Amino acid sequence: QYYMLQSRPITIMGEEPFAPGERRKLVLFKPAAENFTGPVLPLSQDTFPPGPHWIKGRPYSDLMPMRFLLPIKLTDAQAAQLAYFETPDDLDIEISLWKLPITLLMWFSIYLCFGLIAARSRAMPDDFMESFREFTSEVEADETLSPRATMIKLFTAAKPYAPCGMRVIRINIAAVPRYVLLMGILNKLLSRWIPNVQKDAGSLLCSGSEGIFSTDMGRSIFRLSKTARSTPEVVQ
Repeated sequence: QYYMLQSRPITIMGEEPFAPGERRKLVLFKPAAENFTGPVLPLSQDTFPPGPHWIKGRPYSDLMPMRFLLPIKLTDAQAAQLAYFETPDDLDIEISLWKLPITLLMWFSIYLCFGLIAARSRAMPDDFMESFREFTSEVEADETLSPRATMIKLFTAAKPYAPCGMRVIRINIAAVPRYVLLMGILNKLLSRWIPNVQKDAGSLLCSGSEGIFSTDMGRSIFRLSKTARSTPEVVQ
């Protein structure tokens, strides 16, 4: 007889009507739904930077600005799928001439804001964010900081001449275009070479495991289960 215990709550979200009369096109990203196992209370919402639209304690993002990142005609469902880094099956690449100048201006602005950090973060070693981990430990140990002050200190940790690894938020944002482009090419090649391959095959092939605490924890649990199977008292 085998028992499985999941300590982390199951956070899969079903469909339900919400916010009657809401006219904006909003999307709730999967990480936001999974990492926050319950609604975010107003006190915690105040610690977040401006941008999310809070509905029933969930941080929704406006879909309209995302539609201008690509100069093609998109339905709301297609724009939402692309926001999730998924390629819609019914995507028909048709250039929208009126969106093209806006798209070019947006990407140029993004390049000015994140081009330098994108170049600095290329080919970095696995432990290049270790300095930020040490800094978060110091902030966590400081009991004089309020939740809001803690968030501000973490977001403003990087000084002008700080190492690249201290700029974790900017690195994550700067990596998005590179990730989408290269992963899209890889998935296209995989689907051509291996028919009926699963859509996230490229992500599975490229996902690393060194320095990821959840992966290390999973391996520790696996080793513990092997030890348990070799102990007669536990087996019985």
